[in-house]
Amino acid sequence: FCKEDTVYKAVTSMPGTPRRITNLAKNVTNLVSIAFNATHFVVLNMDVKKRRVSVLDGLNFSIKNWKNHVVYMLKAHGIVPIDASPFFDLEGNKVMKITFRNLEHEWIMENEEVVKQTDGISCGPIACFRMLVLFCYELVVHNTALKDYTQMRTIVMDHWNAMVDCNQSELYSYVIR
Repeated sequence: FCKEDTVYKAVTSMPGTPRRITNLAKNVTNLVSIAFNATHFVVLNMDVKKRRVSVLDGLNFSIKNWKNHVVYMLKAHGIVPIDASPFFDLEGNKVMKITFRNLEHEWIMENEEVVKQTDGISCGPIACFRMLVLFCYELVVHNTALKDYTQMRTIVMDHWNAMVDCNQSELYSYVIR
């Protein structure tokens, strides 16, 4: 996962129309987001140049669940116009093409193999663990930790707390009213 020539930007993704547009810096190659629907977390990894979105989902739900999150990310970062109308072409449960009226290129969304989730409550730690891996954190983890969600939670929280402590001066939050 960790690639030297990849510049990630962590962003929010939520269904709906973005309130403001934040254009990407030219060196950003990937947008990543932990996305949430009513009951489940996944990681969306968007390769801007290849126009591909990997959905990292331990339960392997239908990719349809995340289409509006992806459209939000594209619009919120000026990749497609905010008024562009999306069209979705589902190919099974694992691949979806997204096109926009009056735009030539298409985006491909696909489910990517990740740690298989075997319960209904560990999607959050799995998503956070995937973010740590994407951002190249050196994780020395025995393979059993990938199947033991209690160990995974501990590893994730230890790294997350260290990251927050280290970057406290650069963190900000939004208040939604």
